[in-house]
Amino acid sequence: MRSRQDGFILVAVLGIMALLLSLAGGTALMVRSAINGVRGTADDLRLDAMVRSGIDLAAHELFALKLPTARIRDQRIAVDGGTITLSAVDESGRIDLNWSDPMLLAGAYRAVGLTGLKPELFAARVVQWRDRYEDKPPANADPAKINLAAKPVGRGKDGFRTVAELRWLADVTDDDVAALAPLLTVDNVQGRVNVLEASATVLMALPEMSPSLVAQVVALRAAPRATIDDRLKLLLPKQQPLITTTRGTAFRVRVMVTTVAAANRSVAVTLARAPVRDAPYYVTAWER
Repeated sequence: MRSRQDGFILVAVLGIMALLLSLAGGTALMVRSAINGVRGTADDLRLDAMVRSGIDLAAHELFALKLPTARIRDQRIAVDGGTITLSAVDESGRIDLNWSDPMLLAGAYRAVGLTGLKPELFAARVVQWRDRYEDKPPANADPAKINLAAKPVGRGKDGFRTVAELRWLADVTDDDVAALAPLLTVDNVQGRVNVLEASATVLMALPEMSPSLVAQVVALRAAPRATIDDRLKLLLPKQQPLITTTRGTAFRVRVMVTTVAAANRSVAVTLARAPVRDAPYYVTAWER
């Protein structure tokens, strides 16, 4: 009888020990998960802080120091938490969907080799979309009192807000938009193409351009700044109404960050100059 009781006690003790071990294992798993969660949150916070620091630095260099974008291409900054890499592109080097001349829009369509529409028809559809709510002068208005230089109110409010909205145009496909996107913007409010910032493909969108002329324009960027405008007038006399060398007010910035623990993040933002009284700058677009 005694041996039977001892066996029962032994089984009970072993059962209790197994239960305690199970609870201990579950607790350890929960603690490990909590630690991993805290570690992940800490990495996210560190990455967010580094991205914000990169954006602030790029804005300071572009708007306060007015550094050329060539100085902010693959710019690497080592910080305590890791490395920040910046690249900036001036949006004035792209063709603006809302403000550029239809000749430039047609040229962009032609430059990327699209054939679904005639280039002029594509440009006409862009203009029709961007001006669909444009304020019109009254029918009885005195033509002498109409400010022809004023930008239409409707276009700024209800024109294209992103390049992706091209997809709403008839006979424009997703592939067409993808091909056109590197040439286009909605942040070049001066409308003219800054030839000092434009890519070779954007330059080819100008009327009567050739690879030889494009190469000469690119080479001209290394010339003394004070001589460039006069030399451009000789080199591109017919394109003068469509081009500029004036720096833009919006920049597309790529921020890539890597922590010492090898966590990484990359974002693309569009930074626009803001009135000093309002903010140092505006972020008008953000993509992960």
